[in-house]
Amino acid sequence: MMTWPEAMGLVVIDGLVIVVLAVTGFRTAVFTAVPPALKSAIAVGIGAFIALIGLVDAGFVRRLPDAANTTLPVGLGIGGSIASWPTAVFVLGLLITGVLVVRGVRAGLLLGVEITTVIAIVVEAIAQVGSSATNPDGWALSVPRLPDSIVGLPDLSLVGDVSFGAFARLDVLTVVLLIFTLVLANFFDALGAMTPLGRQAGLTDGQLPNVGKALVVEGAGAVAGGLGSASSNTVFVESASGIAEAMMFRQVDGIDLSDLRTALPAFLTVVVMPFTYSIANGIGAGFITYVLLAATTGRARTVHPLMWVVAVAFVGYFAIGPLRSLL
Repeated sequence: MMTWPEAMGLVVIDGLVIVVLAVTGFRTAVFTAVPPALKSAIAVGIGAFIALIGLVDAGFVRRLPDAANTTLPVGLGIGGSIASWPTAVFVLGLLITGVLVVRGVRAGLLLGVEITTVIAIVVEAIAQVGSSATNPDGWALSVPRLPDSIVGLPDLSLVGDVSFGAFARLDVLTVVLLIFTLVLANFFDALGAMTPLGRQAGLTDGQLPNVGKALVVEGAGAVAGGLGSASSNTVFVESASGIAEAMMFRQVDGIDLSDLRTALPAFLTVVVMPFTYSIANGIGAGFITYVLLAATTGRARTVHPLMWVVAVAFVGYFAIGPLRSLL
């Protein structure tokens, strides 16, 4: 087991590697090598991922307890019903937000969030539902209530609490594999977020302007996150709410569904992201399938060499557990 400072030390190294890859132009080259259909699929997958997170956190979709009379992993609400205050507030808020956005109300998404927040605070004040930790029908993330104070000071006690002692306590191969996992996930989480956000903002139809500089800054954020004991800082997909009100799923029109050689990798990219709760997993599944299908259907030469490199890297990423135990 690693201590928290040791884990943050690996995050700092991860960030430094990411910065080097960005400065040398490697990240930009990979960015450019990704086919447009997969870039669109990444955007759609992230949209589906955000939607699933919202459904789960709202209690609309719930993990079912193990029972002999069911083989279903998840279900609707509690016992197939949304009859809990948090889920009811979610549904009402979703409808209110949908009406505002469809009617073209300026800042409709933000207004919907604010209105729903007020409703949630009022509901909690009256019903006293509490947290899901003590009440199955309770709020999943935090109990909505008025703040105790408008401003507050952050706890800075962990800033700079970084250690590279993992290299001394663990074998080098284990540490290297851990860093490899962090780098690959960080590398492609940023790719997965920047591509759709750029399209949402109307900055590109395939290639972001000054993407190299943006990738260097993103890598520096990972270093800063590790030094601040706050894990790796990266591009956050929630920016879509400020760019184009989170409608990332509509980028599905950029995928040619008539050609299975691109449709199948795109499909896997879209579904693996939300169902495994990982952007990198979805990108990896799509990239590997894309390269494999191209190689087995006589189109190997159409695949950019970097896509081959990345696909092989993702094979190692998915096999990291067996590789670690084998080596």
